[in-house]
Amino acid sequence: MQNNGLKYGVYGALVIIVYLLGLYFVDNKLMVNGFVTYWLPLVFLMPPLMYKACLDELRQNGAKDFRETLRTPFLVFAIANVAFWLCLYGLHLADPNITRMELSQQLAYAQDQLKQGMGDPQQMNQVRQQVNDIQAEMNHIQQPLGPYLFSMMIWMLLGFGISAGVTAIVRAKQPL
Repeated sequence: MQNNGLKYGVYGALVIIVYLLGLYFVDNKLMVNGFVTYWLPLVFLMPPLMYKACLDELRQNGAKDFRETLRTPFLVFAIANVAFWLCLYGLHLADPNITRMELSQQLAYAQDQLKQGMGDPQQMNQVRQQVNDIQAEMNHIQQPLGPYLFSMMIWMLLGFGISAGVTAIVRAKQPL
């Protein structure tokens, strides 16, 4: 059962890595666009691979219960997700300007909040502190692995939901 998941997971990992490197080399500013960097591959690259792996699995091994069938598309997602976050981390390590651009966006947003005013002095002080923290971080850019690992785990939950949806679609289309 895991052969299709592993095979398509490796395909997914390669596609994700090529996608991220392509974004970076076409225009590294695309790396700070959340929709392009995170959501497009999640919605348009991963589900077709998960679907194909699940379909192949059912054709090769016959119908299994939902839980067993779910393993294949989730394995595809898990392998590609690890590749995604490690590649993203590697790109941030290789080019600190990506982090600088992300921090600049956060800084602009926080400064805009200050300009608009929040009404609550305590919230304003928190935003001022946030602005100071971002400015300090821009002077000493670091790339700890922890936040990437945490994000990877959070996305695994999302991937599980997508895997369940893919499994339900495949099982609904296949005669059992």
